[in-house]
Amino acid sequence: MLATKRDLADIRLEIEKLRLEANVKIEQTKSSLLKWQIGIGFILAGIMAKGFNWIGF
Repeated sequence: MLATKRDLADIRLEIEKLRLEANVKIEQTKSSLLKWQIGIGFILAGIMAKGFNWIGF
């Protein structure tokens, strides 16, 4: 079976589409992980502040 130039162009287009979709997913995942890291950091800072009696409640 031989591929035509049109077939190859279609495949390249599909690969580029998949690459862009993957990049969007990666950026969304990075954003989500950053939010979790910041949240956990605040929680740990609060626990440490309470443990070292930096705050009085």
